[in-house]
Amino acid sequence: MRWLGSAKPLNIVGWTAALTGLCVCNIMAMRDVGTYPILASAGASAPNPVVAKEKNNASGEDIVAGDIALERPVFSPNRLPYQPPVVPPTPVPMVPQQAVAPPIVAAPPQIKLQGIRDFGGVTSALVGSGDKVPEWVRVGDTVEGWQINEIDKNRLRLASNDRHVDYYLYEEPPK
Repeated sequence: MRWLGSAKPLNIVGWTAALTGLCVCNIMAMRDVGTYPILASAGASAPNPVVAKEKNNASGEDIVAGDIALERPVFSPNRLPYQPPVVPPTPVPMVPQQAVAPPIVAAPPQIKLQGIRDFGGVTSALVGSGDKVPEWVRVGDTVEGWQINEIDKNRLRLASNDRHVDYYLYEEPPK
């Protein structure tokens, strides 16, 4: 299907626009780099591009970012990517570590297992010590700093850190 009867006017307009775009891009690229071969051959000086200024840390002088980039050819295949200056890491002051004392494990409590009950799947133990009134305890409760781990039909097991102690309702079974 032909537009307006002929494709030739469209092709000419398209090629002209493409060439104009390439020329504009080339001029913009030369302007950004700072080289003006046409102006240099005519004896005119190129206008200064607007560039950012920063302080040079070593000497305190202002340096123009564009000057650094123009010291070497921009489009050279041997040009290496920008490497920021290496800043040595700031040393972290060493804080002497204090020795961690092992946890103090209390002696096993002096208790007497006086009874065990099981109501609806909840097992509890009656524990008394010395002249204190006996109380009912369950798994997870603590007795004198020791946690109750297990309650069986005739045994109570207390644990503290890596240690455990068993208390029996009746005489301890032979080992």
